[in-house]
Amino acid sequence: MTDARENGTLETPCFMTMMGSYNNFVMIYKDVRLVWASKTQTPPIFLEKVSLEEQDGLIVTMSDSGHLQVSYLGTE
Repeated sequence: MTDARENGTLETPCFMTMMGSYNNFVMIYKDVRLVWASKTQTPPIFLEKVSLEEQDGLIVTMSDSGHLQVSYLGTE
């Protein structure tokens, strides 16, 4: 463990939080730091990370009017 700390490769547990706003934004936080944000066409009321046919990193959002949108996070 000492080697990992010295090399900067030690990973600590963290929380990943996905939030939607009435300003049409989807924001993803790692602990308290914003790591990804995107503007959507409608306010995202419901958010879910999904995988479809071997494609990971998709976010499905639904607005209060029932509009569905699928977004791709991409790769890291």
